[in-house]
Amino acid sequence: MTAAAACEELLCVALDGGASEAWLQCADVLAAPDALPHPAAVRLAGAVLLRYPGCLVSVVRRAEGGFVLGLRVSGSGSVSLVVVLREAGPSRPGGRAAASRRTR
Repeated sequence: MTAAAACEELLCVALDGGASEAWLQCADVLAAPDALPHPAAVRLAGAVLLRYPGCLVSVVRRAEGGFVLGLRVSGSGSVSLVVVLREAGPSRPGGRAAASRRTR
């Protein structure tokens, strides 16, 4: 994954230390490159949104499989965390959200 990549009209940046603070500040999507244990993945997904107010989505892979999405709710100032237990794809159709939590 490159440090920054344009995804149609969204700016996606990896949280791998390769991007400058300026890229992190203006990114729409911030993604952690390493899988983390569930509690750490949840903490990081939420912390990224609190640290970077311009970020709309944070993505952190879980060591147990699946990932945590941090979602900024437009205009409300609140943040939702969604845990997806497995990835959707050709070999895994219908990945499902297992839990959702709104903070703030």
